Amino acid sequence: MSSKLAQEVFNPSEVFARLADTVPCGLYEYTLTLENEGHFHYMNTRGFEIFDISSNELSDFGKNIWGLFDAEDANTIAQLSEKSNLTGVPFFFEGRITTQLNNTKWIRMSSHPSTTFYNGCLIWSGYILDISHEKRLVKENIEKNLELSLAIEKVIRYEELEKLNTQLHEALEEKNLLLRTMAAYAKANEMGSLIGSLVHEINNPLGAININTQSLEFEIDSIQKSGLTPSSMNSLKDISQGLIRSNRSLSKVIANLRNLFIMGRLEFEVFDFSQMVENICELVAREIRASEIEFCKQIKEKIHIYGDQGQLQMVVLNSINNAIDAVKNHKGLKKINLSLTEEDGRLCFEIQDSGVGFQQDSLQKAFELFHTTKANGMGIGLWLSRSIVENHNGTITLSNAPNGGAVVRIEMSVNQ
Repeated sequence: MSSKLAQEVFNPSEVFARLADTVPCGLYEYTLTLENEGHFHYMNTRGFEIFDISSNELSDFGKNIWGLFDAEDANTIAQLSEKSNLTGVPFFFEGRITTQLNNTKWIRMSSHPSTTFYNGCLIWSGYILDISHEKRLVKENIEKNLELSLAIEKVIRYEELEKLNTQLHEALEEKNLLLRTMAAYAKANEMGSLIGSLVHEINNPLGAININTQSLEFEIDSIQKSGLTPSSMNSLKDISQGLIRSNRSLSKVIANLRNLFIMGRLEFEVFDFSQMVENICELVAREIRASEIEFCKQIKEKIHIYGDQGQLQMVVLNSINNAIDAVKNHKGLKKINLSLTEEDGRLCFEIQDSGVGFQQDSLQKAFELFHTTKANGMGIGLWLSRSIVENHNGTITLSNAPNGGAVVRIEMSVNQ
């Protein structure tokens, strides 16, 4: 090979061009004006492929490149470029572009400011990688892991359901016992959001008892020193009445809790459904106030039914909690209407909220086991509620109110 030919073949620029076309990423060099307009002076073959342009389009590409990014990403790159220009440190960016051929690609890029100027503009160089395949693999991996997790979860659920079915088939009498046990568990689950309120309801009378006890100790010391006086007698009476009031308040909270978690007898019995609803309303009252919900209730007194009080407590508590969940973070009107009426030997319990209501597909699937629209829901509440209501020869229906919001309606025979 002649010396002249060798110089042409192994010319540094020719060698660089050949080497640049062997790397799996795009390489480019450009200048950036003060108006943040780029002028590309070099790009290797892989760069043209990633941006879906030809070498003839390179001269105008600096004006068009910002159109490949959405406005937010373009603004981010501009800020990174400005910071890099001040610090001399390269910037890195990862995002999506949409080329002129309408191809959407995930890219990873970096640009570095040099110390060389061309026509008064700083020269930048960098690289770009097409990571679309990598992103697809990550997405596919996540989807496969999710499918696997769901499959495992379904297997676990089906195994549990199969065990449940086996128990149900052992004897017809076990059905009511199973519902009672599940109702108690569901009530405990429903009580999760009320714990803070109940602690407050208990702490208030306990704090009052503590203050009155300290006052009582002070009065006893005073009596020991000065004797019993009319003023001391009045103070003792006030303290005594304060202790009695606090004790009654505490006893009421505990009684409501005890009533909520009764398991009931093996056989159905007659009980006051109206009083049961009132007790549950008292338990959720603080949660409703804390969420700034307007709560309107109309409860007809002394409606008695024949059934399992423990199971029906779960149904009512689940309905009220669902209504609270539907409106407590609602940006519009936050209101719940609860009514209990009796007509023609049947009671009607209805609760309506001012939330967004049921989606059409949710209305069709709402009573299916494990179906839920809540982020942390288990999909048991409505399924179990329908099982319990039907076990009491009643009906439970869901609908959307004409003016918006969800409606839950329960009808059962009263005890004549």
